[in-house]
Amino acid sequence: MLNAGEAIQEAGMRSIVKIVVLALLLMVGGGLSLAFSGRVRHAADVIACRNNLRQMALSFGNYHDFSNSFPLAVMPNQGLPIEKRLNDCPIRAVFS
Repeated sequence: MLNAGEAIQEAGMRSIVKIVVLALLLMVGGGLSLAFSGRVRHAADVIACRNNLRQMALSFGNYHDFSNSFPLAVMPNQGLPIEKRLNDCPIRAVFS
């Protein structure tokens, strides 16, 4: 049989153990929720990227329907002679 002092001490130890277990569960749950929220954020970024690409494709299609050509990738500088207009373009060095 336990006397009154030992019973109070045992009850106090039980409550401390319960608090420690609860704290550990909260930390594990918080870590899992952070990992899950990172995955959700990544999925949202992927959806936003796809939407941006879709918007660009629609705008290029609309431009082509209106002008029967796609927009220029480089706007030529009309103040320069033709042979110097694309000298700074790195693609020209690859193809020449």
